[in-house]
Amino acid sequence: MTNDNPEASSQHDARVQVLTAEVRTLMVGSRQVTLSVARQLDEVRPYEIEPFGRVRVRARWPFAATELIEVIGSHDGQLAQSEVVLTRWVCAPYTSIPTGAHVSRLDAIAKQCRDHPPGRSCDQRIWFDPDEEELCNRWENLPLIVLAGLR
Repeated sequence: MTNDNPEASSQHDARVQVLTAEVRTLMVGSRQVTLSVARQLDEVRPYEIEPFGRVRVRARWPFAATELIEVIGSHDGQLAQSEVVLTRWVCAPYTSIPTGAHVSRLDAIAKQCRDHPPGRSCDQRIWFDPDEEELCNRWENLPLIVLAGLR
């Protein structure tokens, strides 16, 4: 009995497929930079760093962060780190939610947007800082650098 249904036969065919990936590491001299060393680097403002690539140093994202991109790179010839946090803001005129309040049901931080005069409502519009968005878009295309673990 032959099975002419290609989907049925592919469900039962098992195989191992070898894939390759490029792994980037950061070396200082002959030593690979570890996660614990990266955590101790000076942190500089996002526009002050020439990033080598993305890293993951933080264990948790801050409240209302929809994206967090951390980089490691050069600042005035020294190894440094930086980050950009894309924060979700909810427009809060003076009469509704206090500025800076965490609005848990929206996972956002209250701040009045620039799109209306002070004290005017815009129905709690959700917005993001355009500078943060632009930097996130640029940094998300950087290569990922894998930091070494301790031996």
